[in-house]
Amino acid sequence: MDALLLSRMQFAANISFHILFPTISIALGWWLVFFRWRWVRTRDERWLLAWRYWTKIFALTFAMGVVSGITMSFQFGTNWKLMVMPLTTPMANVSAKILVQ
Repeated sequence: MDALLLSRMQFAANISFHILFPTISIALGWWLVFFRWRWVRTRDERWLLAWRYWTKIFALTFAMGVVSGITMSFQFGTNWKLMVMPLTTPMANVSAKILVQ
């Protein structure tokens, strides 16, 4: 196996690991809204305790998604450089013109 194929296999493993965190974060966000809404409506302390507990898990999954997503951006640039360059070069030229003015 050559280095390119191994790099793309590593990217596949990384994106398979990464996709879990955004999906869990999105679902947990709705659960947190529900828990908070139930607490506001009933003032039952159990809803607030559930909200506090799951907020910590939400923060952890969000942070893990950010960390695993950062490595993906580097892998896009190294594994698919020829495909990414035509997309990023015009954007870089436009942003450079805006910043210079």
